[in-house]
Amino acid sequence: MAKDLPFSCDCGTVRGRLIGMSPKVGNHLECYCYDCQAFAHFTGQADKVLDEQGGTQIVQTTAGRLAVDQGVDKLAVVQLGEGQLMRWYASCCGTPVVNTMGKSWVNFNGVLVSPLQDAADGTPKGDVLGPTRGRGFTKSAKGGEAAVGKMTGLPRMMRKVLGGILKGLVTGEAKRSPLFDPDTKQPVAAPKVLSTDERAKLQEKVLAL
Repeated sequence: MAKDLPFSCDCGTVRGRLIGMSPKVGNHLECYCYDCQAFAHFTGQADKVLDEQGGTQIVQTTAGRLAVDQGVDKLAVVQLGEGQLMRWYASCCGTPVVNTMGKSWVNFNGVLVSPLQDAADGTPKGDVLGPTRGRGFTKSAKGGEAAVGKMTGLPRMMRKVLGGILKGLVTGEAKRSPLFDPDTKQPVAAPKVLSTDERAKLQEKVLAL
């Protein structure tokens, strides 16, 4: 049965929900890419977000399933380079929240599992999302593929992502995203694009551990 999953930043200023979640409407995965690891270091939450191999748990779902009920003005967004994913976090305490494409019409959210909470009826968030069914960029994991295995689940994940984007073009679901202004189609927070030097410093942190 589909259930809402609330989320909150560490200090409670930013709060919201993932609406009607179940394994059928999301890709629950673990990503080991350098950029996800760099984002965790950028927000100062690497110890909380990353597992021992540098993996980040993410659930990919459509834009209309994300609701921000409080603190939207405290959301900030960083891009690790020009044209990169928009990575949203709470500016009040640094909690990373969600990744989006840079275009408002792309019906896609990659929501971090770490700030998600259990459903209102007590169902654990892991039961609502189902087990992780994919591993991405495992060569970038601490210890590489030998530590976590090869990439898995890519075809299934891509089918869901592309299906959600196409659905959004037909239904206009992406317009319901709280992260983009429906009139101007611009993100509700101005993105900070990291310089080459800033990105290199983050990569040094990733590779040093």
